[in-house]
Amino acid sequence: MAEQQSSDKPAARSPWLGFSFAVLGLVLVATALQSAIGLSTAFSIEALAMIYLPAVLLTLYCAARKLTLWANLLQAIGIPLGIFASTFMFVHNLQVMSDTQELFPGIARSFLAIFHGGMIAAFGYFMAPQNHFTANIVQQKNKLVVIALTTTPLIAGFLLFETTPAAYVDRTSAALFLAPFAFLLAQSRKPITSVLLLRGAIVGMLGPVLISMVGWLMGQGNTMLLGPALAIGLLSELYGSWLIFIIGCFRHNTATAISDLWRTSWHALEIYALLILVVFAPPSIIEILNS
Repeated sequence: MAEQQSSDKPAARSPWLGFSFAVLGLVLVATALQSAIGLSTAFSIEALAMIYLPAVLLTLYCAARKLTLWANLLQAIGIPLGIFASTFMFVHNLQVMSDTQELFPGIARSFLAIFHGGMIAAFGYFMAPQNHFTANIVQQKNKLVVIALTTTPLIAGFLLFETTPAAYVDRTSAALFLAPFAFLLAQSRKPITSVLLLRGAIVGMLGPVLISMVGWLMGQGNTMLLGPALAIGLLSELYGSWLIFIIGCFRHNTATAISDLWRTSWHALEIYALLILVVFAPPSIIEILNS
């Protein structure tokens, strides 16, 4: 019986064979991108600095200090990084560009950031060993270094786009985003866990996005109202994705934590997609009624 059970287990692939398949997967992705839009467009300096650089720095530090498994870290932070970079670039494009010939390529690059974040997360997911985790980061020195590294996408964005933090601060967005966390703190007997923070981030993004959609629709015909209305939703996505990214850096060392982060990241992506759909979808029903 024991011999039969052992024979049913799949044979493990050699490390070199696994490495070969990983390289093959990367080559297939690169070939497809080159054929579709060109590698120079796909891997722009913005994507490299705001998405890949933070992921690589965090991975190298955590791996060198033996703090975590690099694959688990990548699958935890990939999607939030992509959403953060996308909203950062989107807000900047709307602030500085008025010509559609410049605006739409800029928005296209911001959407491409989602692809890069998803690719990092998918690569980490497929490369992660099954049911193999490490302890959470507990030493104060390591925590401080990781927190400092989480500012890399912010600093890279400010330097690349030559903008200031004030351009990404809005009192309405911040108030709506922070309200769920005030409700969490109001319950003194309930401990604040990473799961509650992730749920607070989702609620803090969904509320402003809904308000942003209402303002966008009510402001049709008045261009002065459209920008502020859109900013409410976009900036809440920016704040929420950065918070999810920070939580992912510290809480990705159990199967439950990974599952919570995946679920939260996809919810954040769905909320972002909902806002973009309302902004860019053609008003087909209105056109039909008017005709």
